[in-house]
Amino acid sequence: SAQLYAMKLDPNRIRSVGLVYSKVAIGGGPAIDFRPGRFHLACRRICAYRQVPPRFLALSSAAVTRPYWPPLKRQAYPELAQVPIVKLNPAGVLGHKLAGEDAVRTLVSHRSSLGAPYAIVRAVGLNDGDDPDFPGAAQGELRFGQGDLMVGKISRTVLAELLVNLLNEPEGFCKTFEVKQEPKTMSRNGTGASAATLSLAEKLRQLRTDVARAL
Repeated sequence: SAQLYAMKLDPNRIRSVGLVYSKVAIGGGPAIDFRPGRFHLACRRICAYRQVPPRFLALSSAAVTRPYWPPLKRQAYPELAQVPIVKLNPAGVLGHKLAGEDAVRTLVSHRSSLGAPYAIVRAVGLNDGDDPDFPGAAQGELRFGQGDLMVGKISRTVLAELLVNLLNEPEGFCKTFEVKQEPKTMSRNGTGASAATLSLAEKLRQLRTDVARAL
């Protein structure tokens, strides 16, 4: 959890650290630097991050991992695996976006002296507020998710405001997440409370931290 990276982290209480060489990247797709066979691990240092506001924002899009879903997951979420952008994936654009995400996460996680705290935002379909199939586009509440299971739309203006606001939100520290808008009458969280009652920080706090997930 993000508590691992709180300001009061006591290094004296750390008893072990695990390292994983995985074929799967944090975003869910194939790791861009994975190679089969024997390998050599050169470790220069191991360090922890403090939770600070993001200083690098990467705007990606929902569905970037879906071309790489295994058959069982495709069967579990057929409506998500069959959306047009996933079926068409022109010029492999989703794979390129996922590789870009992984490059950002790798830069910060493994080359911290060169990187900066980031947030990767996977936006759903962009909308200018004139889509008759998306009522309440200008007033819809923000809903966040992870796991690349989100579909919907979001106003370009609202998305731009979110990116600016993330620069002042420590709760967005090193997280990858999807975001969409929903009409206020549909915006409910797991407890049944209206999402409108939650601040941006509270919504972000419910999301997993990428670095913690890697550990």
